[in-house]
Amino acid sequence: MMRKQYYLHFTDLAGLEGIRKTGVIWKSSYGPINSVFAIVVGGAAVPGVQMSSMGRAKVRSQAILFETNLDPDVAYPEEVMWHMDSLPIKIINVLSPSKAKKLLTDSIPEDADVGMIKIDLHPAFNDFDGNWARMPEDFDSWTPGKDTKKYLKAREIWLQTKNVEKVELFWKHGKTE
Repeated sequence: MMRKQYYLHFTDLAGLEGIRKTGVIWKSSYGPINSVFAIVVGGAAVPGVQMSSMGRAKVRSQAILFETNLDPDVAYPEEVMWHMDSLPIKIINVLSPSKAKKLLTDSIPEDADVGMIKIDLHPAFNDFDGNWARMPEDFDSWTPGKDTKKYLKAREIWLQTKNVEKVELFWKHGKTE
């Protein structure tokens, strides 16, 4: 059974109101990685990341504690990412940034082989040009430190073929042909 995970998203007042109205967090307006960004509760506080003035929110005066039914694609100690245009969420609470930072305890172990923290992740693969492919939602999640070899093999298949069906054959059935 998947453990319920909680996340924090730092934004400004306008962003908070938009998220309340729509029930989604939109992908960041900053940078080459088209993703929704947040941080997992228990992750690492890195103010230069969470409180950045890049993107739509120039002053991150609000912190949204939320949950979602979708696992992130990537989970670094200081941020998690969903490679999608918008992420449906359920707001649990709105906190001040200082109260939210107290939930960032750097207490989730990291898998050194992939540089990600050990939480359930959705399979997604990147090439070396910064392009991402999020596998369909029916793919089982994986956990760094537990399923790392499987993930790395699937990523290798993706890099060689860019073929979701081949990745799926391996991911769901352990077959490479």
